Amino acid sequence: MKAIAEAIRTKLQSSSDLTDLLSDGAAGVYMDPAPPSAQRPYVIYMKSSGNKDWQFGDGFMQWDKWTVKGVGTQSQAMAIDAACQAVLTKADLGIPGQPTAMLQPFTDVAYPEVKDGEQIRHVGAVYTIVVEKG
Repeated sequence: MKAIAEAIRTKLQSSSDLTDLLSDGAAGVYMDPAPPSAQRPYVIYMKSSGNKDWQFGDGFMQWDKWTVKGVGTQSQAMAIDAACQAVLTKADLGIPGQPTAMLQPFTDVAYPEVKDGEQIRHVGAVYTIVVEKG
């Protein structure tokens, strides 16, 4: 999980189209949860689920679901989601010895949160990520 998490962070932080939308630039990409000091808008990503599909021999395919979402106003979160999808969809995560077989949005995520009387929007996607191991 650590290699995939680091690869996702690197992909997201390396896109100026995305980081230009965030209050803290590349530092505004957080593995869930974001720290209390985080300034919106920002990105949160987290592993949602996963399983191993064993192959003949020692190798297997790691099938994971990762949620990646923008957090901010409705328009900010939607723009962040679009930028994340542009960066991640069909990307190679570049993990040495673990080729990316698939990286694509699986389903959308969108919901409100009210904090201190302010409405905050979460907009993103759950991605299917498949990497070959072994």
